[in-house]
Amino acid sequence: MKTYDVAIIGGGPAGLSAALVLARARRSTIVFDAGAPRNAYSPGVYGFPSRDGIPPATLKATVRGELASYGCVNSVASKVMRFESDKRHRYVIEDDRGRLTRARMIILAMGMVDVFPSWHGFADLWGKDIMHCAHCHGWEMRDRHWGVVADNVQTIASASQYRTWTDRVTVLADPGLAIPNATFSRLSDANIDIVQCRIRGLVRSADGKLRGVRTNNDNEFPCETLVYSPPQRAPELLRAVRIKTHKNGRIVVNDRNETNLSRVFAIGDITPGPQNALAAAAEGAAIAKKIIPDLVLATTVRNGERFDMRLSEQQLARSA
Repeated sequence: MKTYDVAIIGGGPAGLSAALVLARARRSTIVFDAGAPRNAYSPGVYGFPSRDGIPPATLKATVRGELASYGCVNSVASKVMRFESDKRHRYVIEDDRGRLTRARMIILAMGMVDVFPSWHGFADLWGKDIMHCAHCHGWEMRDRHWGVVADNVQTIASASQYRTWTDRVTVLADPGLAIPNATFSRLSDANIDIVQCRIRGLVRSADGKLRGVRTNNDNEFPCETLVYSPPQRAPELLRAVRIKTHKNGRIVVNDRNETNLSRVFAIGDITPGPQNALAAAAEGAAIAKKIIPDLVLATTVRNGERFDMRLSEQQLARSA
């Protein structure tokens, strides 16, 4: 069973960015990629300097090619099922093929799981005519009629920001919300209507494009773009290894992005904060840099072979 310095679980922008920094620091790294990224539905990664609009799969392939040139990163297409600490300060990781791998540290970078509504055709339009982040996709949706799905007052109050991309915005608010008069007034001043309704399905044109939404009362409200943030759940792995999470499913981390398990870190969409490729990549690089000194203290190279300094110190103590 091979031992790596770091095992990265997740092969998206966060995980690959961390792997690149670790590779350049000559740390042996394995990246587990289950092949189910959140941005698989999107035609492009937007707002990423030098890669604006690049298809997600192309971005991954590009970074993997860069990693291959360093010779110390192994990428495997498998899903991690569980891991546990052994008696030598390492983690034993088991994937869905039953293969075992050891690592001194683990970085969780697999992202959250979006829970799609039952609206027919939602998956076909997700990342295209339906978006969760205007900063990511707003330019591509500019000047369309936007419908903003809101299940809380904060989302309604922030709807005026969308006027920077389009002059036609309608808020589709949950009928159970008590909306303050001041919010109605503020959005009215921004020429934004608020319709309280419960969405039952999507209305599509003959060519499959979004044309509007249908409510429980069988009314139709027109829109060409839907702004909607689906609920999310944490990956099953977190329950299997007892990682502590917030109520929304994201992992609880300290100022070093370390979880409640020692030497297990979390980065990207699965941690509190913004969910976009650029932020995830930046966090991946930052955390990789933070753990490199710890790896240097834990391991060194003597006569061309790497050994564990903690074990060496114990042996020295016994021989003293």
